[in-house]
Amino acid sequence: MNKMAKRILSGSLFIIVAMTALLQPVSGEEPSDLPEEFAGEAATDLPADASGDSAAGLTAEAAASGGAAAGLPAETAASGGAAAGLPAEIAKADHLSIDDALTMLDEYPSDNYQDMQHEIQSLQKCAGLFLHDSDTGKVYTAEVSFYYHLGSPYLSLTYDNFMGELSDAPVEASSDKDYLFFSSPAGKFVSREIAFSVWLGEDSMHIKWGETSDYILRRSNGSAEETESKKPPFAESEHYTSLTESLANALKGSDTHFYYDEEALTLYCYAASNMSRENTIAYYQSRTDEWKKLMESLGTITEKAAQAVTLYIRDGIYDLREAHCSILLVEELNAGDKYFAQDTLAMITDGEVEYSVYQEKALSDFYSIIGNIDDYANEGTSTSDYTSPDSYTGTGATSGEKNALQRAKDYLEYTAFSYESLIEQLEFEGYSYSEAVYGADHCGADWYRQAVRKAKDYLDYTSFSFDGLVEQLEYEGFTYDQALYGAQQAY
Repeated sequence: MNKMAKRILSGSLFIIVAMTALLQPVSGEEPSDLPEEFAGEAATDLPADASGDSAAGLTAEAAASGGAAAGLPAETAASGGAAAGLPAEIAKADHLSIDDALTMLDEYPSDNYQDMQHEIQSLQKCAGLFLHDSDTGKVYTAEVSFYYHLGSPYLSLTYDNFMGELSDAPVEASSDKDYLFFSSPAGKFVSREIAFSVWLGEDSMHIKWGETSDYILRRSNGSAEETESKKPPFAESEHYTSLTESLANALKGSDTHFYYDEEALTLYCYAASNMSRENTIAYYQSRTDEWKKLMESLGTITEKAAQAVTLYIRDGIYDLREAHCSILLVEELNAGDKYFAQDTLAMITDGEVEYSVYQEKALSDFYSIIGNIDDYANEGTSTSDYTSPDSYTGTGATSGEKNALQRAKDYLEYTAFSYESLIEQLEFEGYSYSEAVYGADHCGADWYRQAVRKAKDYLDYTSFSFDGLVEQLEYEGFTYDQALYGAQQAY
């Protein structure tokens, strides 16, 4: 299974697990470090306001009508809002804004519908934008509006701390003296029904659902300063500082450099082994268990780091984004974060070893050149055995050097060369020694991979002993380490 398939499967499993969790009762207290969206089941015991019984503060006629808004004439409440006492355009309207309703009432003598006018004016004071400041710095908004349906007031609420749907619901007088109105809209997420209780006031509102979701929201003027999230980007957060310090400690003995790609949601860690590729291969040749343990350790580090970044960037249980962490083990760090295949010892991402010097698949099968981190984050998989870096396209070189570089690339397209044999071939073509060296130096070839290709070519048409194959590769101009690696991978 390839890496992309694994990630898709992982994402699918996460969705299934998340949906299953939503359908199961939640017991115990809500963890303090989880965002507000990780709410429990809908509350089974609704407050008196939502029970359908008469709420304190309602007139007897309104209570008898099943919760009609306080202040309506008795005959209107008893008729469900469509009483003859109301203007027909209000009594029969399916969806009439409270502003339009007030305008219509202004056409009648003020004494006729004084209670209803007072009710609309109170509803206007409770409408608008409210804010919920979470502990994580995320700002959630609730937009409140009202309208009349067949003469009765209804609440229309949008609340971005709940990712499901909220139905419109009737409004009645609140029994809580701190609020003017109460409503009990029904929430729906997937197939789950959730009962909400909402108290509405001029300067604040109270929203409750489930056993743990209970929030007080404040009135907002709608300015960007108020509504923008106070949660800093990951790379500017204390979490980033803490995580990179932990990674540096885990990689003690290595120089490290970190970079977070906001678009790719990936934390890159460049770690210098301070050991050349040749020395690394030689050292671990008889210590394969140590190398395996090192790769497993780096895999665990990237997996946990990816999980930590994911927890920070997500806004709740409905946010399914996944962050990643990749460690590139190189010979030594450079100022431009630009690394070639021959500089790279291993690449580990999200717990998986994508490449190591002891792996049969060469680094060029993933990325022939690990360019600057922005390019690396978005580059696709390459199957060629070299890639010429952008910085080595011949800019600033002589005409002869440019031609030698292009000729070197052409040769590497169809056969394998060692560094020395490529220089000799270019000289044979008529290029000067300095031009040939320039072409070989800047063609981007992975000479270890070239040794593997050449070894396989030999074995395709003749037989060699292991030692004989190493000697033949050395004869072709490969170093002993390159020849040994080529024979090991091809034999």
